[in-house]
Amino acid sequence: MTAIQKPLAVITGAASGIGAGLVGEALIRGYRVLASDVDGDALAAAWGGAADIATQVTDVTDADQVAALADTAFGMADQVALLCNNAGVMKTGFLWDFSLDDWRWMTGVNYWGVVHGIHHFVPRMIDAKQPAHIVNTCSIAGLTVTPNSGIYGATKQAVTAITEGLLYELRYFKAPIGVSALCPGPIKTRIADWDRYGKADEGEHAAYGQARLQNLIKDEGMSPEDLARITFDGVAEGRFWILPHDHFKGALTARYQSIMNESNPSFRSLVEGE
Repeated sequence: MTAIQKPLAVITGAASGIGAGLVGEALIRGYRVLASDVDGDALAAAWGGAADIATQVTDVTDADQVAALADTAFGMADQVALLCNNAGVMKTGFLWDFSLDDWRWMTGVNYWGVVHGIHHFVPRMIDAKQPAHIVNTCSIAGLTVTPNSGIYGATKQAVTAITEGLLYELRYFKAPIGVSALCPGPIKTRIADWDRYGKADEGEHAAYGQARLQNLIKDEGMSPEDLARITFDGVAEGRFWILPHDHFKGALTARYQSIMNESNPSFRSLVEGE
């Protein structure tokens, strides 16, 4: 008798942070995992040789590399049961102070990484005609606007729009594929340590934003493991919106009420509740 294979999860940005949390929870939930990351050494250190895990170095900004990841995945299984377009990067600063390289870097990973994932995976997931689910990491920045992180917010709001549109389109085609927008606040990750990518800060505003973000993550960040449990619970329940930080909803309500009232926006901190 042939053993029943475990469902396959594909997770990008899987070497650390949120991605590593998602990999760990996927294993607990009975998946086998194809874990990818641009950092091959970190990927091997995190998951090399682990049971039920295959790894593949992937730069999600490169469409051909994401296509190769999809080829590997569909060589492992008839269906990708769970696709987590999770890879993301961030840098703080004022919009006019960012270099064009910063713009290209963040849009390349955060926006084009998701676009490449959708382009190369979703048609094959539809053709498989088997149940599946897609989780895009949108961030709370995909629902609100915070000064000093304009590029990051722009990319994440674009991903939120793409994710909601994907939900409607898959429903239209009656594809058995669920979609979730994962919108966390601060998580204990190294997302604020952009120096490791050779992305130096330009000016005091960027340095202040980095220090503040690092402190916020240290003091208030949720663990990647807790976030992953919340995420997989949301997937199991078929929820589109996954907002792990309930206390941010007041700021979201204020923003959308301003839109409905057509009143000029007034920044309300997600942290202090101002």
